[in-house]
Amino acid sequence: MSSTRKKINILFLVFFIIVSTGVSQMLLETDFGARPVAMGGAYVSILGGPESIFWNPAGMSEPKKADVTIGYQYKFGGLSHIQFFGDYNLDLPTLPLLNGYVGFGVVNWWTRMEGWNSINENIGYVGASETLIGLAYKRSFFNLLSAGLTLKYSGSYIDKDGAGAFVMDFGARSEISGIGIGFLIKNIGIGSAKLNIPMGIVVGGNYTVYKTFNNMHKVNVAAQLSSVQDVGFILNVGAEYAFQNFLFARIGHNGIPELSLGLLSGMRFGFGAKKYGGQFDYVFSSFADLGPVHDVSFSYRLDPFFGFQEDVLPPEVQVKPLGIFYHKYFFSPDNDFVNESLESEVLLKDRSGIQEWGYIIQDDKGNPISKKLHLPVQDQKILKQNLVWSGKDNQDKSYPDGFYFLQLTTVDVRGNNIDKMFGPIQLTTSPKTVIVDVNNDVMSSLGDVFKFVQIKKPKQFYQSWKCQILNTNNLAVRGLEGQKLFKKVEWDGKNENGVLVPDGDYHAVFTFYYPNNITYQDSPINLRIKVGAASSSMNSMTKSTQMVSLNISDTNFSKEINKNIVLNLGFPIPKKQIEHWELVAEKDNGSIILLNETKPTSSLRWLGDDMNGNLLPDGYYKLKVVVFSVDHVRYESDYSSLLVDNTYPAINVSLSSLQFTPDADGNNDTITFSIKITEDIGLKEWTLTILKGKKSVKTWTGHEKDISLIWDGTDENGNRIVHSGDVYNVVCSAVDFADNIGQSEKQVFKVGILVTSAENGYRINIPSLSFKPDSAVLLPESFSILDDVIKILEKYPNYKVEIQGYTDDSGNYDNSVALSQQQVEAILKYMVNVKKMDAQRFSAKGYGPERPIVDNKDKNEKNLNNRIEFLLK
Repeated sequence: MSSTRKKINILFLVFFIIVSTGVSQMLLETDFGARPVAMGGAYVSILGGPESIFWNPAGMSEPKKADVTIGYQYKFGGLSHIQFFGDYNLDLPTLPLLNGYVGFGVVNWWTRMEGWNSINENIGYVGASETLIGLAYKRSFFNLLSAGLTLKYSGSYIDKDGAGAFVMDFGARSEISGIGIGFLIKNIGIGSAKLNIPMGIVVGGNYTVYKTFNNMHKVNVAAQLSSVQDVGFILNVGAEYAFQNFLFARIGHNGIPELSLGLLSGMRFGFGAKKYGGQFDYVFSSFADLGPVHDVSFSYRLDPFFGFQEDVLPPEVQVKPLGIFYHKYFFSPDNDFVNESLESEVLLKDRSGIQEWGYIIQDDKGNPISKKLHLPVQDQKILKQNLVWSGKDNQDKSYPDGFYFLQLTTVDVRGNNIDKMFGPIQLTTSPKTVIVDVNNDVMSSLGDVFKFVQIKKPKQFYQSWKCQILNTNNLAVRGLEGQKLFKKVEWDGKNENGVLVPDGDYHAVFTFYYPNNITYQDSPINLRIKVGAASSSMNSMTKSTQMVSLNISDTNFSKEINKNIVLNLGFPIPKKQIEHWELVAEKDNGSIILLNETKPTSSLRWLGDDMNGNLLPDGYYKLKVVVFSVDHVRYESDYSSLLVDNTYPAINVSLSSLQFTPDADGNNDTITFSIKITEDIGLKEWTLTILKGKKSVKTWTGHEKDISLIWDGTDENGNRIVHSGDVYNVVCSAVDFADNIGQSEKQVFKVGILVTSAENGYRINIPSLSFKPDSAVLLPESFSILDDVIKILEKYPNYKVEIQGYTDDSGNYDNSVALSQQQVEAILKYMVNVKKMDAQRFSAKGYGPERPIVDNKDKNEKNLNNRIEFLLK
């Protein structure tokens, strides 16, 4: 007999002896549930699922209606456990003192194997099983303390012999400042005093040691100490990592390792996933030669429409009663009259059972900076509240630039809180980008002018502008002003009296004047005048005999955009005295000769290449002209700046999902577009556009290379424009400083089925269903939309459904009514005959041009009146 088999049979023999002496304790000392086992059994302080009835009944989940968990454990020696747990919200309006949560759990294991007695004699095949049944009740007090009681029965059987026992657990749990604390007295025996029941006392705690400001990453640790009769003290520890409350990784240790079972004995490793009310968990444990132990469990939180026939709030309102719509996810309180405050719309679909609400604004570290709580809910069915935040404190000072979050909270009549976090919201008060530039920062010859160009218009039109030209002592030498937006303003280097100012450095400062005495001053623009010794009289001005002049037509070059650049040259000596001249491009790592000519010229076109015909590499350069005379004198021009960029911006746009449903239920209400742009030289601007067909419905612009944008289904004016089944494209284009334009691939996404409130029920509007022209024949693309509608209707089994057909006012009235009737009958036929829906639930009615939702006079929008609606009553 192998050592493994001997160990298994020894365990079986021990169990046989326990049962034959009337003791039933094996399941009373066993761990249940994949998540608690994965955390090493350190579960007494955690608010868990319905499996908590066997860990600490005060830690049972608190569902709106009910939770269920089904689990399975496979052990060495053929032992297998099947587990079922459930808890239910006991809400009794007539007996409020009994309101709380009740739970029920059943665990059973069984096996059949060869039996061996103490002298190693085979006694044949023996079947064994054990069942543990629990019934629990939990009650919360003052939102700080919960207590619970579990009554358990454990019965053990080998063939026809068996024994049983009744025991109960009493537990309590509290959570203060993020620290969970639990206490349990377990296995208090009821019945014969001869039963050897493993009674014990357990205390423990848990704490979130790490979390990011948006709860994307979160780490929770837990520990507990148990004192068990005839066993002694046991220390259990565990940790859980959560990613977006969707994926979980767990590790734990259950007591002190038993060296006979290997160094890893007591260690647990597990993972899990949770989505749409369902949760899957798995854990692995190793017992060396005895083999591994595997636990799996699946849990589901039942919404009210699964088997409950009472009149309750819709499930999305039950779970997340407050919804919010942002007009924008950023604002800039900088007195420019644009995006000065955060404007949002708070919506409570149904106030049943809710007595007050409030909000807290937090920074990215979770610190509250503004709050308003205990706001009453008026006696009305729908609460609609506009919420405006200025981004400023009580002293009218703006909070620092950064990301902020809005926490909405509601309190029901029992004092229970339901919280929901929204964001991030970006606040920025950073100065605007430069809106004025100059064609050339050096005046190098007589007759030149500085040309100021407005390269970025302000967000709000100003009333007037002024420009001051200042010298190095900040004394004004010339003033310019105007009333309108300008394309070009020139300064010829002269002061107020028309006299050329002395050679030297200057700077121009533009100031813009808005209504209500608001001003904005642009960054100073540096200028240099170097045209020779200036006198007080314009007539006495002479040219410099030592300076070469170089003016270029464009400071940015791209082979595909500019094609070429025009160079305007001025030489300081007669042409016959010039031996040769060079156009040189300088960079940090050296210089490149672009042109080497013998014949001087006043103007020529440069194609962006060097003397060998190679295109100049991307980068910033300083251009100058060097002239060599026949008598070996060298003349040089001042530098002119040049950007060479022949590379298009590379753009990647990723979507958070391919479908979203902006119906304010707090679930998948927005879609996020993540933009990543690769551009080494310099990005001027990007534009992200959402298209429906060929029509643009929403546009963003910006300058960042890595940014995420959130869309809630509204247009530029904040109007909600999406409908069930709509298909959209999103594309991003970007332009760099050399005007190269790159574009991303078009990404396709769609709108799911939107369920909105209607009188005595709900309404689903589908304008995107397609039929063959002037017929009731559904086109193939309509079937997938109808399949999505069917999935929604299955969630409302107790509602009757009227399929309604509508048209616009084009054509004859009677023909339109008849056509709409034929179309809804075709839909009904598909649902009943093809998809086997219950025909008794449905009716179909065509209304033709009646009840338009937009004005039929609007040729661009009247097509929305051609629609199918599903009315749930």
